[in-house]
Amino acid sequence: MKYLWALVVSIIFVGLSACNGSYSKMEATELRERAYRCMNESDLTAPEIQVCKNILRECERREGEGQFDC
Repeated sequence: MKYLWALVVSIIFVGLSACNGSYSKMEATELRERAYRCMNESDLTAPEIQVCKNILRECERREGEGQFDC
């Protein structure tokens, strides 16, 4: 069951990462929740790792603009 959940989450994350600029349009609360999950998850798949890198990059971008969303 855990692997099925991980597969579903991976597919969603990969789908979101394929959208150009999807993270810049993401609400602060959702971005914060996803960044928190990325930082605390221990067994991520390769696609999940890439999505987490993108999420954390968006956090850094917003921080550079003075928005401390994450």
